[in-house]
Amino acid sequence: MPRIKTIKAFEEWVRDEANVEALLEMIASGKKLQSACLELKRPYTLVYPYLHSSPGLQKRYEAALSARADALMHETLEIADSVRGTDEAAEVSAAEKEMQEK
Repeated sequence: MPRIKTIKAFEEWVRDEANVEALLEMIASGKKLQSACLELKRPYTLVYPYLHSSPGLQKRYEAALSARADALMHETLEIADSVRGTDEAAEVSAAEKEMQEK
């Protein structure tokens, strides 16, 4: 359980809508929630319940996850299209690596 000082700091942090929006942008752009929490120096044990604390927040979080899933789907299709007709794992791996470097 986080300490009271940590909880108060977190409550102050989430009062600033820009902080919440930045977190959701990180999620939408592909960052895992735990990684985003580490980067923002906010405890996952407070962030996760906060994102589910109201229907509005939960909907925004789900929208960020959906945006991330959509981006991954398009990336996967692009990789698949670039190696169409091959059965060589090395070519698929190289295409995936190239895509990640973009």
